[in-house]
Amino acid sequence: MILHPQFVADHVRYARPDCFIQGARPQLSAAATAKFLQSDVPPSVGPLTPGLNRRAYALRSPLLSRIFSRTRDTLGGVQGCNQSFWRSHAVKVNGYDERFTAWGPEDREFVARLLHLGVRRRYVRHMAIAFHLHHPSRAPSVPNPFDRLLQETLARRATWTEQGLTTHLEAGQMPSRVSHR
Repeated sequence: MILHPQFVADHVRYARPDCFIQGARPQLSAAATAKFLQSDVPPSVGPLTPGLNRRAYALRSPLLSRIFSRTRDTLGGVQGCNQSFWRSHAVKVNGYDERFTAWGPEDREFVARLLHLGVRRRYVRHMAIAFHLHHPSRAPSVPNPFDRLLQETLARRATWTEQGLTTHLEAGQMPSRVSHR
């Protein structure tokens, strides 16, 4: 990812106590990525950069952002590479589910638990821009066995994963699941 110079400021600008932010992810082609990575002084990246896909998402404009940004409670368009969320919300759902050990919908599963908790998604366009470098896909060519974890979370309207943040902390460092109900 190549972050726009105002990336962090934009996430802070759109932060609200009951929401998490989902920003845009224009994608660089393989050739544009190679040029960027081979340069001693990386070139600037913007809406006119050759080899940029989803070019409209690369235009940073506060006016267009006010028009096209919205709050959503769906999983469509979730991309973990350009999100910001409150630590307190991540703690309440116990972070990412660590049963995901390979490519899979771990970002959508995490977001599903946030949505079930009542946290809304602020879909920010034309600000909070992060350019995605090209790389070969790691998506499995067969049905993904990790899709079932997302489906279980959706079916149960789960707000907690047993295999998350608490697996890395010593007892007493983090509230137990019971306190999150």
